[in-house]
Amino acid sequence: MKQITDFIGGYEDQEIMKNSETLPKREQSNLLKGVMSRIQEDAPPTRTARRWPKARKLFAVAAAALVITGASVFAAERFSLGDSFIGWMGNSSQEQIEALGVLGYPLNLSETAQGVTVTLQGVIGGSNTAYLLYDVLLPEGKEFPENDLYLFGGQDFMPEKSGSYGYHSELMSKEGNTLHFCLKVDSWRELIGQQVVFSMDTLKNYDEDTDRVSVIAEGPWSFEFPMDYSDTSVNIPLKEKIKPWSDGAISIREIRVSPISIHLKCSRSMKAAAGQEYQDGRLMDMKIRFCFADGSYIDDEDRLSSSTGGEMLDIQVNRSYRKLIDLQQLTEIQITAEDNGETKVFSIPVSIK
Repeated sequence: MKQITDFIGGYEDQEIMKNSETLPKREQSNLLKGVMSRIQEDAPPTRTARRWPKARKLFAVAAAALVITGASVFAAERFSLGDSFIGWMGNSSQEQIEALGVLGYPLNLSETAQGVTVTLQGVIGGSNTAYLLYDVLLPEGKEFPENDLYLFGGQDFMPEKSGSYGYHSELMSKEGNTLHFCLKVDSWRELIGQQVVFSMDTLKNYDEDTDRVSVIAEGPWSFEFPMDYSDTSVNIPLKEKIKPWSDGAISIREIRVSPISIHLKCSRSMKAAAGQEYQDGRLMDMKIRFCFADGSYIDDEDRLSSSTGGEMLDIQVNRSYRKLIDLQQLTEIQITAEDNGETKVFSIPVSIK
């Protein structure tokens, strides 16, 4: 399996926006030969999608029943994650995959330009991290060469609510004339229920042997849809705030975990706000480990991506992983920080029923 882009270990949050009228015109870095493409701009919606009612549930990996909170109604339609996602995610059990699919939101939206069809399969995730699965299909009779990279010259994921967020795509697998992608999105605002516009243009082919770039189709391809998947994340109770560093600059006040990610809500002191970049760096370097009842664990060796973002004295950390986190078997979360040459390990017991 070949990746068009490697997830960067950490990427800075997008522009912090106070309202929709102050959106930045454009922030971009072109993805070429393994570098992600990420654009944030104000793009007009091109498709109207019906806003469906939300269903909020706790994620139960091996349980036969799913707990539905509130009075919302659970739709029976299931989002099939497909073999590409299963292979890309690693050694995840069939029960985990099926439960995650039940909580996903099928989209089945397609746009064709110059014979190339982009199809959004569906979206899954937690409150602040989501995966959008989509396919790119070449015209009949054409195939993607094995030794080439394929990428879009521009991609734009724009939620209706302004805020600090980041996104990028990775190729999960290739089959003949079809590419299977995953767009990973992090946001300090809750993603669920937001209406988003996702657009892209200029599908390019990069030949690794000759460094030659050619355009396959100009596009554009554009979609508007609601992020109406069910929240798979659960809150982990804390007896008290966690202060990883003795200077008290940062306090972790809330932890939420989903099968694909962990989300930390933190507070900055007024003094620490002046050194935001330094504080963000310390949070990025912080280590997190998930310990399970059978003695196995998931840690930073399995990390897919990491990001920080926030506003003023509020700062948040999002991390996602290449393995699904089995919430029912999770017994402990360990947070490790270096403080003036001292290694500090904070243990948070977990019991999710």
